[in-house]
Amino acid sequence: MTDYGSSERISSIVTLVEGIAIGGDMHVQPGAARHLGAETPLEMLNRPEPFFPLTQDDGEAIFIAKRHVAYIEQRATVGSNDPVRASVARMFPLEITLVGGLTLTGVSQSELPPQHSRTSDFLNVGDEPFFPLQTESALLYINRSHVRVARSLR
Repeated sequence: MTDYGSSERISSIVTLVEGIAIGGDMHVQPGAARHLGAETPLEMLNRPEPFFPLTQDDGEAIFIAKRHVAYIEQRATVGSNDPVRASVARMFPLEITLVGGLTLTGVSQSELPPQHSRTSDFLNVGDEPFFPLQTESALLYINRSHVRVARSLR
């Protein structure tokens, strides 16, 4: 068992591209560079490091290659650290089909500038590998490189 000191734990289920699901806690930093409060799981996943630690439900720590993650389900809801940022975010209702055929439906949000309000702008923005998708039952973090088709539901 490994202790990650002052990191905050986020209960999650990591689904790999092969369909293997691993339950455990992701570790995020207690402080973030761009806002008050703890780092978000999305910020951690979009950092440049190729691996992230996951303390499994049995207490064993493993390191998962981000590029082999299809999506992550956040088991516990974590509120927004910055309600002002959340209030200016653009909403993108989407249907996402992953490479393996799984289809997910939900809403993504992003702080894109007004001139970038199209779904294609959201899907093609920057070099961040993961984006959020709020479904009816869970908050997911989707790996863009494993998306086969995305469809706007507007």
